[in-house]
Amino acid sequence: MTSNFDFVPADWGETRADAVRAETYGRSDPRSCVFYARRVVEQVVIRIFDLERLAAPYKTDLAARIGDSGFRAAVGSEIAAKADAVRKVGNVAVHESRGITAQTALRSSPLGWCTRLIPRLGVSLRL
Repeated sequence: MTSNFDFVPADWGETRADAVRAETYGRSDPRSCVFYARRVVEQVVIRIFDLERLAAPYKTDLAARIGDSGFRAAVGSEIAAKADAVRKVGNVAVHESRGITAQTALRSSPLGWCTRLIPRLGVSLRL
């Protein structure tokens, strides 16, 4: 089966697998889609901290990493805002009983921001 995430190397392991899962669940299981999209955001943000050799923020949770000035400088405000939006909707999916629509799930897909982010970093996907 082909995926929009075929460009992510197989050696990215869980990140690639979770991105494919998010894509697969978009319409059939929106809550799971959003959960996996948030996992991808967290994994990619941590990878960016490593690649850019950014100092750990005051807290190491996802919100603090996304809000870190070094991270925002590395990825730009548009990507940071998208990552934060995915984080927030992922938190709703996990911690609240509100429904997650297919439209919301598809908007939280990591595809859009990943494809814009990787070239901007100027690094190889292969680590």
